Amino acid sequence: MRKKTIFLLVEGDDDKRFIETVIKPMLESKFDVVSIQKYARRKSTALVKLLKSIKKNGSAHFCTGDFNSSSCITQAKTAMNSRFDNEIENHNIVIVIKKIEGWYLAGLTENRAQEMGVEISLPENTDSIGKRKFYDFKPKYLDKRDYMIEVLKGYSSEQAAEKNSSFSYFLRKLDFIE
Repeated sequence: MRKKTIFLLVEGDDDKRFIETVIKPMLESKFDVVSIQKYARRKSTALVKLLKSIKKNGSAHFCTGDFNSSSCITQAKTAMNSRFDNEIENHNIVIVIKKIEGWYLAGLTENRAQEMGVEISLPENTDSIGKRKFYDFKPKYLDKRDYMIEVLKGYSSEQAAEKNSSFSYFLRKLDFIE
């Protein structure tokens, strides 16, 4: 019997850490194999080859990417798709608004923030959170990487879905919420 597999293509280390910690455990209840692949430093030819192999095997797949300076979701998806030589369907691309740091902050609960020593009140919505704003919440005793790791301890996906529209959209695409 063929194993049910899903591939998640993510931009870089911070994205991979988030997906491995938050999303992968949820997917393991639905898939036999959950593969997370970084694409930022890979050549387009290697990415196209990987996507063709994924599609040939009939595996589920999604690609995430930051909104960055795009004027709209469609433009962000088009830019991402061009990196993959138009091999990934738009419905398999999830654009993170605004950056992955918004997803991190969205699931940080008040209790966890207090435990960490976060001194600023958490926002009600994290759709506009970029790197700079995210690090404004970082306690001085933590470096950036450790801060991200600490945020994920006790992460609340339910809260994150309420605070970040693109995270909620991603969970709907994966059939975890309606």
